[in-house]
Amino acid sequence: MKKTFQKSLIAASVGAVLAVASIGASAGTTGTTNLLFPYITTATGSYTFISIVNQKGAAVPATALHFTYATKAISAAVNAACTHLDGDAFTTPNDLMQFEVQNKVNVPASFGDATSVPKYFPNTAVAANQHGMLIVNNDPAGVYGSGGVYTNAILYGEARIINTATGLAAGYSSDDLHTTGAAVPNFAAVGGPDGALSAKVISWFPDPTVATSWYAVPLGTETAMGFNGGVRATYQVQDASATQVVGGFGGHYNNNEGFQSSTATADVRCVGTFDRATLLGALNSPWSANGGWGNFSSIANASATFPAAALTPSLVYKLETTTAVGGTQTFITREPVL
Repeated sequence: MKKTFQKSLIAASVGAVLAVASIGASAGTTGTTNLLFPYITTATGSYTFISIVNQKGAAVPATALHFTYATKAISAAVNAACTHLDGDAFTTPNDLMQFEVQNKVNVPASFGDATSVPKYFPNTAVAANQHGMLIVNNDPAGVYGSGGVYTNAILYGEARIINTATGLAAGYSSDDLHTTGAAVPNFAAVGGPDGALSAKVISWFPDPTVATSWYAVPLGTETAMGFNGGVRATYQVQDASATQVVGGFGGHYNNNEGFQSSTATADVRCVGTFDRATLLGALNSPWSANGGWGNFSSIANASATFPAAALTPSLVYKLETTTAVGGTQTFITREPVL
């Protein structure tokens, strides 16, 4: 029974990513020397499948890739630091590396892949129920941090998240979640993946019909994101339009164009998930319980928790969970923000 289930699970997830070799050639960015996977999870009943294509690379020796995991307990506070785990993996020219991050399902063995050697996250009790990110770099010398621009492989990646307990099935591409190859890549360069740093519109459906939350990944250099506990950021919903309040003012609109101020903030370190009530404040969130919108922004917030007053480029994903369409369904949308 377990073996049959695992084969079905692999078929459902890997079948969706077997075409990445051809996708990489036609995507917005055909490849890069480093990859950012902003969300992985080891939650109970969950599987995180990663697919990495090496479009180029030296034949001998096999290309070394450096994997850096930065994770924390799902139950940890959003401003808690991440713990890193890193090490080398190996690929070959034109290789397709597919694996489940904890090797809960041995994908290479199941499909006869004898050339890829991923760096797995531990499959132990202490490593369970974590979430965070994975950064993959070229490491041609086989010694990460040896310096130089890592151009030994051109990489393209995808992720598939499956949770058999909740029915969640989600995926994303690493395309445009990268920066120029360097010894220490800076993922926050030029305002992050979405361009210039600024406030961008977010919206939400009526609550509790749809429970809305956001998953944020503050960006910076790989060292800051992966090795120093994670980059810190403070977020707020604002009215940033010049026709209302020049320069922005904490607040949001309901679904009938009514504005109400709200000055609550969400403080995140490394990665974190916060709901609508946290983002708007318990007193103000009922104002837009039937749906609303606002401008989501990183703000300067000098405090004891976040001493650095700085605007922080970020990746943000909206999570929407509902039972209104049959069973429990969760939808994940990448927000065009920051």
